[in-house]
Amino acid sequence: MVAKLNMKHLNQPKFFTKDSKSGFALVTVLVILIIITTVGILFISIISHEMKINNNFKNSTRAFYLAEAGIEKAAWEMNRSGGSYSGENNTILGDGKFTVTVEVDPSDSNKRIITSEGFYPKNVTFPAKRKISLTLTTDSSQTVSFHYAVQVGSLGLTMNSNATVNGNIYSNANIVGTSNSRINGDAYAVTTISSPAPTVTGSKNPNSPAQALPNVDINYWKDQANINNDPYVGDYQVNSGSQTLGPKKIQGNFTINSNATLTLTGPLYVTGNFSIDSNGKLFLDQSFGSKGTVIVVDGLVRVNSNAQIRPTTASPKGYIMTVSTNTSLTAIEINSNAAGGIFYAFDGGIVINANGHAVSVVGKKLTLNSNAVLDYDIGLVSTVFTSGPGGIWIEESSTWNEIY
Repeated sequence: MVAKLNMKHLNQPKFFTKDSKSGFALVTVLVILIIITTVGILFISIISHEMKINNNFKNSTRAFYLAEAGIEKAAWEMNRSGGSYSGENNTILGDGKFTVTVEVDPSDSNKRIITSEGFYPKNVTFPAKRKISLTLTTDSSQTVSFHYAVQVGSLGLTMNSNATVNGNIYSNANIVGTSNSRINGDAYAVTTISSPAPTVTGSKNPNSPAQALPNVDINYWKDQANINNDPYVGDYQVNSGSQTLGPKKIQGNFTINSNATLTLTGPLYVTGNFSIDSNGKLFLDQSFGSKGTVIVVDGLVRVNSNAQIRPTTASPKGYIMTVSTNTSLTAIEINSNAAGGIFYAFDGGIVINANGHAVSVVGKKLTLNSNAVLDYDIGLVSTVFTSGPGGIWIEESSTWNEIY
């Protein structure tokens, strides 16, 4: 008997042959490889982009620090040069560089607009750039009020024959005068005022309340004298001819010799003695205008015969104030025919000899010997003393600005 074939089974199509299964697997692998490759490329692209962003950020940060370095350099140069610094181009600092511009503020000629641009790295066509600016202004430093021609502390005032004070006097002790001594103004004393001398053309005011001496920040002026941290070590002498000096700390004695001329361009701090010999001259630089500056002396001050300490010619004048911290009763001595500015002896005495002149004097004690003269300048009621012609250059509040 012949077996019958199941024709239905034989005629059924075969979709999953061996070859078709292999092809399907290959396609699947290819799709997976494409996906993996695409993801890999995308991942590498993201990593590369992140690295670029990170590198750009680092370069930008370095450029910012370079711009700030330019600002710091500008402030230092402005103070070092007395305000004459005009900027600089492409200054190399490490692997970067900076450029600084200085402009006069159109709203105030006493201010400077400082702009600094930092570049990193320095030797590429398109470096990272940051730009910042701020305004520098001058610090008016210190205002000192000299309301009197003479103001003395607990050891009082002695006026010998023919001594004259043209101005008012305030003494936290006695005022004692001898023959022909004269005060052309008002006289105030915590205790007594002798009679008949000195002659007082204004009012006599014995038994007045004590009054504090003008306030001068000595440590401030010592610091300003040494603002550049470059003290001169040893005795400093100005010999014949003309020189300029200041600001400067002198670790030793300071002498302006006979016939020599010195123009003061900033404060001085002298750890030893200070003397101006006969015919020596000390001028305050005219650029100070109506402002003055200060000489602080730890030792004795001697202004010898015919020596001169000259103010500016501005109206009102700018004066040099010479301050001694010495406790001697002759901490400051002004000799015959010497003409000076303002003298201050915190804890010591001041002596002005025959025909010696001063503008204003403050001390623990003052002795005016025969024919000594004090000519008070009314402009000293409120005087500004600065560390330089423009004062100290400092950042004006709220002017720091990042441009880009």
